[in-house]
Amino acid sequence: MSNGHVGKGAISPAQRTVTELLAAAGVRIGGNAPQDVTVHDPSFYARVLRDPDMQLGVTYMDGLWDCKSLDELTARLTAIKAKERLFTADVITRTPLLLAEAAARHLYRDALAIFFNRQTITRSTNVAKEHYDVGNPLYARMLGPTLAYTSGVYADGYTLEDAQNAKHDLLCRKMGLKPGDRVLDIGCGFGGFARYAAKHYGAEVVGITISNEQLKLARALSKDIGGVSFIYSDYRDLAKRFPKDHFDHVVSIEMIEAVGPKNFRGYFECAQACLKPGGSFALQAILEPKSKVRCNAWMGEYIFRDGLCPSREQIDTAAADWFGAAEDVQRITDSYDKTLLAWHANFEAAWPELRGERYNDRFKRMQDMYLLGIAGGFRSGHMNVDQFVFRKGGPDASVKPVREMPSRAKLDALRATPEQVAAIRACVDEVEAHTQAVDAAAKPRPPRDEPLAKNAAICVVGAGPSGLSVAHDLRSQGYANVTVLEADDRVGGKSFTVRFNGREHDMGATMGVPRMYDGIVALGLEHGVHTTSFPQQVQYDLSTGKARPPRTFSETAAFYAGALRYMVTNFKARNQAGDGLEVPHEDLAEPLGIVASRQGFEAFAPALDTYLTGYGYGFPGDTPSVFGMRMLGPQTIVGAGSGELLMWKHGTTPIWEGVAKDLDVKLSTPVRRLESRDDGTAIVHTAAGKQHFDRVVVACDLKQSLEFIDAPPEQQQLFGLVKHMPYSTFACRVRGVADGRAEVGYLRENMREDRAGHPMAWIKRYPDDDLCIFHLFAPEQLSDADVVAKIRGDMEKLGATSVELVEARRWKFFPHVDGDAMRMEKFFERARNLQGEGGIFYANEVLSMSTMANVHQFAKTIADRVAQSG
Repeated sequence: MSNGHVGKGAISPAQRTVTELLAAAGVRIGGNAPQDVTVHDPSFYARVLRDPDMQLGVTYMDGLWDCKSLDELTARLTAIKAKERLFTADVITRTPLLLAEAAARHLYRDALAIFFNRQTITRSTNVAKEHYDVGNPLYARMLGPTLAYTSGVYADGYTLEDAQNAKHDLLCRKMGLKPGDRVLDIGCGFGGFARYAAKHYGAEVVGITISNEQLKLARALSKDIGGVSFIYSDYRDLAKRFPKDHFDHVVSIEMIEAVGPKNFRGYFECAQACLKPGGSFALQAILEPKSKVRCNAWMGEYIFRDGLCPSREQIDTAAADWFGAAEDVQRITDSYDKTLLAWHANFEAAWPELRGERYNDRFKRMQDMYLLGIAGGFRSGHMNVDQFVFRKGGPDASVKPVREMPSRAKLDALRATPEQVAAIRACVDEVEAHTQAVDAAAKPRPPRDEPLAKNAAICVVGAGPSGLSVAHDLRSQGYANVTVLEADDRVGGKSFTVRFNGREHDMGATMGVPRMYDGIVALGLEHGVHTTSFPQQVQYDLSTGKARPPRTFSETAAFYAGALRYMVTNFKARNQAGDGLEVPHEDLAEPLGIVASRQGFEAFAPALDTYLTGYGYGFPGDTPSVFGMRMLGPQTIVGAGSGELLMWKHGTTPIWEGVAKDLDVKLSTPVRRLESRDDGTAIVHTAAGKQHFDRVVVACDLKQSLEFIDAPPEQQQLFGLVKHMPYSTFACRVRGVADGRAEVGYLRENMREDRAGHPMAWIKRYPDDDLCIFHLFAPEQLSDADVVAKIRGDMEKLGATSVELVEARRWKFFPHVDGDAMRMEKFFERARNLQGEGGIFYANEVLSMSTMANVHQFAKTIADRVAQSG
């Protein structure tokens, strides 16, 4: 019904209203002009009146109407302020119910935006996932070789590529960029500006984004360009990632549209804090003529989730306290219409190649409405785009505005060659293929849930706490045919107890926490291994050489309030991912300090860092918080808060020696090769020959397992993501500190990467013995002598009169992955799916946490899965 008539020529009030409204803009229904509309379904009229903000776009996506020139149509409707014309007296009288519903929807959306922050850190990732992460091949074809997803700056004869290079060059010159300048790019997109500034101006650029796919491609395209790096970060976390006054310049190109009105001031504060005094902040922004609280509903739902283009007034107000007035403003509105039309032309040309299961016809119509509709908004003069320059400390009157465009010769030299274009396409396709492979490998698989026969032959590789716990639990479930293979000549792994002068000292696992370690305590008691009290803990201050004073009343109150907030955060995290956080939520890929800031437990975070970093579980600034959350769960916090920390009278090794006595453990038997068979069983090769097993549990380090597992490339890549900490324990005799008493000392100022080799903590186990076990990070380049010198220097500040090395033990400690591996490589999802694949299971520290309690608990989970893998 392309004429839009209902029944036998009858025209509904809704149709009449829409027809008149379009006619006022010079648009006819059923006409032949480019801006004219063809209606395919009469429900179009009522749907648009019921919710004009949303339904003009949705009905187009649904195919209810068509138009040859969407950009011209939207330009005309915007120019006459079509939506405002709906709410005149005669129109309201004609369709009161429809417009009442429209008004109610409008007020509801405004209320949500007014009373709630729609651009919180948690919500801000929505636009990245829904818009920027829809596929790099789409953007590569649409945006051209610069991959710039912002307005170019056009002049006569420019191509899209010329306009984007001109934009980048103009911004570099507006900031006064020179070789060696450090630049922060907030919302770096695919890294086009960063590459340009580094290659052509010699700058060192750090780009931040919250789009995983942009980050992958930006890194891949920039791998051969020096001075460029990209990180995943929200702008609100910058203070946690970089020192104050770190950058010479900050640039942000059309990212402010994702910030939101409640965050504009904080956005400028973050940019100002990053800048050195006198540094410049170059901002390119799409502007609305008037201040609003939200964007068009269709745009906010389908394109830029919760986005909002600010007004000039909003920018000036938000920037005033941090920068004062803008030093320079240039309007480049005319260029955006051309940019959008060029993007759409590229999209149209690539559509036959892009069309498929991922991008269907409805997506095509959505993209058409988005690109051409926005172009019409700029053409009508309703929207603008400006380039601003702000300066920390206020405008510099001596700086002249930069307006000169790059020369034709420079732009010609910048244009990508066919070979470069092909290389970009190949890079994009390679990154996309990897993303699809990761997504496929991470897709949840149904677990097997049938009992394994009790006579099954099971091999456990590794006789550390993980392997022995799995074997012990399987035995307790009735599996008698369990063999444990250990490459070393002893059991216990990092539970490493040694004797000095006839007394036991732990140079590996040491401490236990009530509740958290109940399972280990019970296991020890089964074999006659008893606990004792952990020594008193003392926080020292290197600057004073004395113990830190106790917390004040206000500090104590803040500490316990932070502890409560942490407990709530941890509980929610476990609820999201399941107990044990085996597959954690991606928010936990952020370091603990950032999570603490977001969740409001900063006052409690230093106490967490003391345990985590002091005992080797990574640096707080870069270790994903999931690892800390695993170790310091609610039970652990309650147990630690009781003040009844424990240790074992004769060390931790006797626990595992006792467990091993009841098992078939073969020491000094390294596995040379492990191969899976098509029937789900496996063959284990050792020096003694090969042996068939129904199931194998790999309870050693994942990276180490690559030395003997016949792993496919995908699995090799996954296990290759595992990192370790260069953790060491140094046994030294120390005189002059804690004489006559046992204690655990901490030096919080040494719990940083730049203090490697310095002691973070030490345990003096016996009051009448001067032997201390120091815990520290010691990279390979630091010799034992270097480390002892650092220990001696710090301990002398605390009053030590002598420090003598007795023994050093270096560990490949704390297997973990970084935040990028969690977010972009989906490490935990893929590792979960490998459980039981080819009859092989994995029980190791990176999947649990490097504490005896965590690996023991996780081992029980793996034993249960083995038992149900029949």
